[in-house]
Amino acid sequence: MVRITHDWNYKNRYIAISIPGYIKKQLQKYDHIQKEPPQDSPYPAPTKKYGKATQDPSPDDTKELSKDKKKCVKQVVGRIFYYARAVEITLLVTLNTIAAAQSKVLEFTIGSIEQVLD
Repeated sequence: MVRITHDWNYKNRYIAISIPGYIKKQLQKYDHIQKEPPQDSPYPAPTKKYGKATQDPSPDDTKELSKDKKKCVKQVVGRIFYYARAVEITLLVTLNTIAAAQSKVLEFTIGSIEQVLD
């Protein structure tokens, strides 16, 4: 059972919403080890291009993943979506981008999932 908690701070006029232990449990479930240094962004920044190359499409040179890895990506996205909707809405844009690319899950998608979990 997942329990959403909220702490009212009447003096400073805000509410802190949390799901205690949810993310820690998900990290353990998927055997994710956080990398050093810690991530400050849930989505990888695009590479910078200058001049004429700015309008060139980015190459799609990563290969498609196996069915097991695709299933794992879908599970992670679904579980983190739950958390994002309830607590951390800043993750929604990243998760929507990853979810939109689920029809053809590539190695790049795994990197994006790992960055979200970091």
